[in-house]
Amino acid sequence: MRATSAYNAILGRLGQNLLCAVASAYHKKMKFITPKGVGEVKRDQPQSRECYATALKGKNALEALPNKLLDLRGETHITFNKPSEDLISLLLYNDNEEKLVIIGSSLSDSIREELIQFFRENADIFAWTPADMPGIDPKVSVHKLSIDPTCKPVKQKRRHFAPKRQHAIREEVEKLLKADFIQEIGYPNWLANVVMVKKANGYNQIRMYEADIPKTSFVTDQGIYCYRVMLFGLKNAGAAHQRLINKLFRKQIGRNMKVYVDDMLVKSKKAPDHISDPRETFQVLQDYSMKLNPTKCAFGVVAGKFFVFMVSQRRIEANPEKIQAIIELNPPTTIREIQRLTGMVAALGRFISKSADKCLPFFNAIKGIKTAPWTPECQAVFEELKRYLVSPPLLTKPEPGDELMLYLSVQGTYEARDEQMSKYLSKAHHLPDKFKSFEIVRVPRTENGKADVLSRLTAFVYTALGSIYMGFLKKSSIDSEIVELIQIDHEPCWMDEIINYLQNGKLPKGKKEARKVVQRSTRFSFDGKNLYKRSYTLPYLKCLRPTDVPYTLQETHKGLCGEHLGGKALAIKVLLRGLYWPTLRHDALDLVRK
Repeated sequence: MRATSAYNAILGRLGQNLLCAVASAYHKKMKFITPKGVGEVKRDQPQSRECYATALKGKNALEALPNKLLDLRGETHITFNKPSEDLISLLLYNDNEEKLVIIGSSLSDSIREELIQFFRENADIFAWTPADMPGIDPKVSVHKLSIDPTCKPVKQKRRHFAPKRQHAIREEVEKLLKADFIQEIGYPNWLANVVMVKKANGYNQIRMYEADIPKTSFVTDQGIYCYRVMLFGLKNAGAAHQRLINKLFRKQIGRNMKVYVDDMLVKSKKAPDHISDPRETFQVLQDYSMKLNPTKCAFGVVAGKFFVFMVSQRRIEANPEKIQAIIELNPPTTIREIQRLTGMVAALGRFISKSADKCLPFFNAIKGIKTAPWTPECQAVFEELKRYLVSPPLLTKPEPGDELMLYLSVQGTYEARDEQMSKYLSKAHHLPDKFKSFEIVRVPRTENGKADVLSRLTAFVYTALGSIYMGFLKKSSIDSEIVELIQIDHEPCWMDEIINYLQNGKLPKGKKEARKVVQRSTRFSFDGKNLYKRSYTLPYLKCLRPTDVPYTLQETHKGLCGEHLGGKALAIKVLLRGLYWPTLRHDALDLVRK
């Protein structure tokens, strides 16, 4: 094709028929008949992408040809409308080129001037340099290291680095010293080498607990230093920062703010409110001496990326990059590649209806097979999934007049098995009187996934629920009655020694057994009634006694909203419900095998 384009040739179905060509997407080849035999064309996807990118980077580069210029004959050319806008940088002061703020390009001149004036009044909110961050008052938040006092301190020998890395370490140490984030220390009990990671520093506004500062010591060729602030490499740094943000902005979160760790989104329904809403946020920042990084903030934008979603005024879209990654993915040939595919689909689970059902052939292919598991059924589902993702659904907020589905936990037979359920059943019988019209439809258990998700929302952290709103009942919806409490004696189990130590400070007589109980107890918490397992990434997990384990596993696996998962997936689902016991994974695998 003689044209200035990223394409060298376009071969449609008509051309393939004339050449008697046969193409195979699975083998990435096309064969055709020639006077001297069978010709073969091999596909080289990396080289094709490189040529395409090079063509677009040229001086006279043109955009890819639109669909109307190509005779695709039913093939799909995928394009995504990214809900984002151009950003522009503005100087706050003409005499200082370093103090820049980033705003959206679609703002009107009047609102833009108001924003600039607002930023000038609150210029001290931004940390133009690391030294501009005084840190959060320790009375508000301080980070402690939960280290078992019986553990022996570890001292690593100094590691030698290449000259180039050594130079980078020196520059970073000088920057941290200038910002007062680290300090020199002599003869620490804990000592570690530097671990170089190409990642921006974060969470440097929370101070370390005074007694734990020496435990953060590290060694370089310049000397030994320790952190005065919480460093980003700690496992629970994200959780500590999330607790701080939840505490500071508790009056705004859920109303005009969304927060995920260090990503904050202040939203306004109308353009004029984009001054008053940030003013409320800036006042909180001012009160607690918390600073913002101006290079990572954008103001006055109508659409953009928050966490992993593309957010605009009226909708939430899936990340186009994640969709494109699945569409361009070749058919998996190994178990590891299928697992990677299921993980990519899980990341888009909110935008794929009945994603578990759609991926069922993938799960069946992974389970118990060590050879090439890809089957024709998997290939058909894979192609159907790609077609579905060409136009994925959008998440929008409900508008007045929209039809919503209400899920009631009432079985079709209306059977109540005990006195307590009879009260709920009686309450459900009075619900129809409050609706103008209603229709009762029996939903098969395998298609009742939405109700299952709604029933398990309380097991998640409320900041991760997105646009799902929940109401919390302070008392039971049925009339409460005075009941007689009966003391039930439980069988001895693994929880007893931990509870006895946390509640009464009592330990087993044996020195070895007592030490084990002390070490294990650091990972648990007791509120006077229930024992909870601490977790870095999940809420506290309620511990169950052995007598409660069979019912919990059976209900989760094949109950009303059970999904008949594999052993590992079943164990993860129990954890997401907020439950724990030491043999959870073994018990889940054993149940699935039976």
